[in-house]
Amino acid sequence: MEFRAFSYCHLAALRLQQAQDYLQPVIETPSYGLALEVPGLAYSGVIDGQVVGCAGILPQAPWRAIAWALLSQEIPARCWPTIHRLVLRVLDEAHLRGYHRVEAVVDADFDAGIRWAEMLGMRCETPQGMRGWGPEGGTHLMFSSVRIE
Repeated sequence: MEFRAFSYCHLAALRLQQAQDYLQPVIETPSYGLALEVPGLAYSGVIDGQVVGCAGILPQAPWRAIAWALLSQEIPARCWPTIHRLVLRVLDEAHLRGYHRVEAVVDADFDAGIRWAEMLGMRCETPQGMRGWGPEGGTHLMFSSVRIE
């Protein structure tokens, strides 16, 4: 797997995993992809010329940011340790840049996403869930990585 700086045009080649397919219309909007282009904090994963994932940190305020990931079902299991290490480095970089709070939202029914957020050291702040957060009214969980020095 090769990692490249994220570009909004990578989203056009991405076939989202089933748990995220509701986002397909959103990622087809160029302005959405352009907003995600944050140098040094957003990357795309490519295997044999095919974009299989995009992830990054999107600043919301000088102290707060949102972690995001758009992933394909086509990521081989052997690539996950490398992806995990990169995401940990990007989280560290976000904290070094002064974002002492980084948030991530995960569908409450997406067990793999919940496990990954926990493996990244994030803590669930909404164990009862956030009803109505999803596009069809689904419940999501808010995770955060907070480092205050």
